[in-house]
Amino acid sequence: MNNSQQHSVTPPMAIFTDTFEPIANCHLRMAGSHIRWVDKLYDAIAAQQPLDAVTISKDDCCDFGKWLHNENTRLHCGYLHRYQNCVKKHAIFHIEAGKVAVLINAKKYDDALCALAHDSDFSRASIAVITAIFPAMIDPIFSAEDYWNPKLHFTLQTNSTLPAVGGQSPDFCLTNSELADVTLANYAGKRKILNIVPSLDAPQCMVVARMFNQKVSLDNTIVLTISADLPFVQSRFLEIAGVHDVVALSTFRASTFATDYGVEIINGHFAGLMAEAVLVLDEKNKVIHSQLLSELAQELDYKAIFAALKHSSEEIPDSQNANAMLSADSLSDVLQRSNRRECFRIDIPNSDLCYCKIILPAPRNNTSIEYKHAYGLSYNKIQRKFSDKLKQQKHLTKVGIHNENFMQLNLYDISSTGFSMMNYDEEFSYFLAPQSIHENCTVIIPNHGELVVSFEIMSRHKIAEYKINGFYELIGVSFINVKQSVDVAISSYVQEIERQRIVSS
Repeated sequence: MNNSQQHSVTPPMAIFTDTFEPIANCHLRMAGSHIRWVDKLYDAIAAQQPLDAVTISKDDCCDFGKWLHNENTRLHCGYLHRYQNCVKKHAIFHIEAGKVAVLINAKKYDDALCALAHDSDFSRASIAVITAIFPAMIDPIFSAEDYWNPKLHFTLQTNSTLPAVGGQSPDFCLTNSELADVTLANYAGKRKILNIVPSLDAPQCMVVARMFNQKVSLDNTIVLTISADLPFVQSRFLEIAGVHDVVALSTFRASTFATDYGVEIINGHFAGLMAEAVLVLDEKNKVIHSQLLSELAQELDYKAIFAALKHSSEEIPDSQNANAMLSADSLSDVLQRSNRRECFRIDIPNSDLCYCKIILPAPRNNTSIEYKHAYGLSYNKIQRKFSDKLKQQKHLTKVGIHNENFMQLNLYDISSTGFSMMNYDEEFSYFLAPQSIHENCTVIIPNHGELVVSFEIMSRHKIAEYKINGFYELIGVSFINVKQSVDVAISSYVQEIERQRIVSS
């Protein structure tokens, strides 16, 4: 029997069976092959190397696509909804990858970089493929509603155990983004969260980094995300993901770090990598919490992490810490409503009109000329829009023309941690710079009314496919001190969209 004949009778893989079997290496390779697509495209941009966009756009040319469209696979799995969903998501992914390849071939490298950003169509399509392969791993709504009833069991074995609670953490010598050596002494007097991950290239590891970036705003506490990625790769991934409050450290010079901390995987497909783990250290590097994720489907115990930090802050009273620290109970409530799917945000249906109103602070006497100029352009733009709206409504008044002084931007996606909004007006761009903070803004969501929120702008990307007068950019924001009532309303809206999506799929 020749090789092609042998391949044609390969039994269908366990990912599409109703009675879920343990994850095998073949499933991990399939997911990994699509995670690595982003690296291939980044490499092509860096080398300014043209790609075969036509082939990339096809969904039956990669190894996974060949298996999906194999006659034997369709025979055994074609009737399953999960298989059909995976075929659909995989095809969409290759269409988006093909669009990026077209931009690269046209030497539009800046546009191609924007198209690879964390909140882009390509990124969402990539996540959708991984979700289709491992729904419970990234999208807990499937398991919560008994949608697929999966049992993910792939136990990782490590060389040793994590440093024990109550003991001292081993010192390390890691490398930061500036290629400088860093030890625990560099963070003396601070409480530290050591977030150890195999690679920031893995979706679940980036999710954890984003979660810490969004939830940890505590005085005298620093989050150190440690992986084997090269420092400039770490910086690139964190920048793309809009993660600014997490320090990335690389083990590429520290050959003994994994063994010293007991996180070196010694079995299976991941042998040689580091297992996911979290250590919480106090100001004197004593371990006050530790957790090793020994299974792929296991998640961090955020409640225990923040409870340990809260207990540590109570031992050393600090009024600022008391105000900044989230209670373990309130964080637990938030995290019970949040899940990994929300960190990637959910697209808002075209039928829903969700938008954000951002008030423009009027310039003062000591305001810069640049600000006054930008304010004047934006204010005039707002008034023209308001005037046009009133003319359409046929009740224009001289008083009414000056009643509005806010930018109104439609929302593109949303989660309990933030949202993205679309800006079609270049005049507004000045006020939407990354790291700028906007307080007491209004978000309007169907059936939930007006929600008052404050947020920080984390990313801004021009979209290659320009719309409306040749300007279109996507603004990603992260909530600041979101109120419980607002969080409940957004979570409820997200769940409504999820239910509609499942019913219509």
